[in-house]
Amino acid sequence: MKRSAMIGLCVLAGLVYAEGVYTDNVVIVLDASGSMAERMRGFRASKMEAAKAALLDVLKQIPATTHVGLLVFSGRGVRDPWVFPLGRVTTSG
Repeated sequence: MKRSAMIGLCVLAGLVYAEGVYTDNVVIVLDASGSMAERMRGFRASKMEAAKAALLDVLKQIPATTHVGLLVFSGRGVRDPWVFPLGRVTTSG
């Protein structure tokens, strides 16, 4: 299922040097177009459900010091494609 989810989820990583410190940066690009509602062959999940599951797996593997951003394209009603601007991931209780 993870392999198929890559249809709608792309992870871009890079190392940036700023203010005397190297920082890992990861930008996740998520397809939110209408085709993501389609079911995948051989699976019960939609493409979007699979992409969300893959996203959660990716986030579990990213160190706390890494800056992460989520960029969504083709989503209806999305005013700013940067759903989560590049920065540290914080989790609530």
